[in-house]
Amino acid sequence: MDLFDPEGSELYLKAVADYVKLGKPLNFYAVAEAARQRGEVALGYRLHADADDATRAYGVVVNPDKSVPVTLGEQDRIVVLAEK
Repeated sequence: MDLFDPEGSELYLKAVADYVKLGKPLNFYAVAEAARQRGEVALGYRLHADADDATRAYGVVVNPDKSVPVTLGEQDRIVVLAEK
């Protein structure tokens, strides 16, 4: 994975459903493993419900505690480092 190459990896917001089952509590270990299996690195997630709330970082959670359960929905996104 090239980080400092113009043709290398970039940050993307990808659909949660492409990684894990929706609407069930899971920890970020499961998300990270699903991303790893796709050749990507999961860095965090964005909760759609908090997208307009500046006090909650607009729903963006980077480097989450991997053991804390989170329930992700259809409009939420996974922040990944990937080539496309």
